Amino acid sequence: MPPSVKAKAAGGCVAVRLPIRPFRIFLDCSKRATKLTDRLQKEFAANRKPRKADSADFTSNCLVTLRLMVLNLAAVAISNRHVWLQVLANRTWYWKNRFWIGENVTQASVRVCRDFLISHGYAIFNGGVASRAFRYRRPSTLHITHKFASQVRQLGITPKDIWRSPDQDLIQLRGPKNTDGTKQRVPFAENDQTDLMSKRLAGINRLLNSADIRLNVTASEWRHICTHIERKTDPEFDVDQADDLMLDLTQRSLYRVFNNGSFDQGGRFYGGWWQALPKKWRSYITINRRKIVELDYSAMHPTALSHELGIPVAPNFYEFGVGTKALVKATFNALINARGTSINAVQGFDEAEIGMSWEEFLRRVKLHYAPYKAFFGTGYGLKLQRLDSDIAEAVMLHFVERGKVVLPVHDSFLCEQRHEAELAFVMEEQFRLRTGGSISFKRKRLSPRQIAEIRARA
Repeated sequence: MPPSVKAKAAGGCVAVRLPIRPFRIFLDCSKRATKLTDRLQKEFAANRKPRKADSADFTSNCLVTLRLMVLNLAAVAISNRHVWLQVLANRTWYWKNRFWIGENVTQASVRVCRDFLISHGYAIFNGGVASRAFRYRRPSTLHITHKFASQVRQLGITPKDIWRSPDQDLIQLRGPKNTDGTKQRVPFAENDQTDLMSKRLAGINRLLNSADIRLNVTASEWRHICTHIERKTDPEFDVDQADDLMLDLTQRSLYRVFNNGSFDQGGRFYGGWWQALPKKWRSYITINRRKIVELDYSAMHPTALSHELGIPVAPNFYEFGVGTKALVKATFNALINARGTSINAVQGFDEAEIGMSWEEFLRRVKLHYAPYKAFFGTGYGLKLQRLDSDIAEAVMLHFVERGKVVLPVHDSFLCEQRHEAELAFVMEEQFRLRTGGSISFKRKRLSPRQIAEIRARA
């Protein structure tokens, strides 16, 4: 592999597409992984010639930054070696995000540590692409070398040796979408509400980090899954907000994300590696070496809206003879999430396949769901996300108090099969308490036949 990969800006060559992992700030590790970080910190200190302008604080910042960079690269080495690590060179980004990344990681310390890793053969560099058009923009990235991967392997570092801190940066507030589609994080003053959410989530994370959560697949199946995730990634996806760009078993702690600068909108839980896993593979997860079952609320948001309007919920809510269930669901959700009802075609819509234009398809969806018209174009869907995230928190807290692990995937949950009845009861009870109505569930387990078919296709 060459010492660097060049990518030219838009207007010249098309940018090289690379699967990218965001640089995670709040990582911690075991004594085994600490041996690796200590080794490279000592090599860094022994070989770097400080400048006269360097302060003691800057040297300290470099050591902290190098430790984090090494842990991020180690996570790549043990999860998916095809992934590149984001290392932003834009000084403005660090200034804008200082409130949450802390004082130690700076543009200067990242540059110095990056150059050390490159010059000593631990990483190669891709300079990225600077462009006004977001779709062509690419951050600077690092990729591990054989030398680095060998040290990780020799020390026997596994996913259990690296983890996201269970009690740091748990509540995130993001602003409205920018013109390029990105959402920047927004500073906020902590209060009793955010303190309570953080305290509860830290308790959930401690249980998750102590549990034995595995994905029982073969090496070839693992590669198949990682490739699938990389291919489905939206080319205009904002890597700063990446939660599912790679399958990273070191990510076992959750955090909550609120939207549009309001704690009334969003609040869903992100950060768990199982959330990046394609649906059909979730049944291969084990919790404490026991098989799991997934329980999913059936049409949760439409059911909540129906209770609010006082109307019955139609069976097979997203099916009415036009388009596919997936397209109808995506369109209905887009209508209640968007500001305005003239929405763009949802992902996967094919005019030739559906047999009508997007405008006609959208008209029919609006007509069929006319009783919910008052919620179209209002952005109310983000308030419903706050509802389902509060329900998810209550469900998880119920099980944490009993020392039982439940894994959230937005409005569905994974648990050991022996806890299925208890999970169903708690999910229904928490929904009833917040909406005043009942709801049905979908239970997902793979049959031996389905397992054989999946393995045959992998």
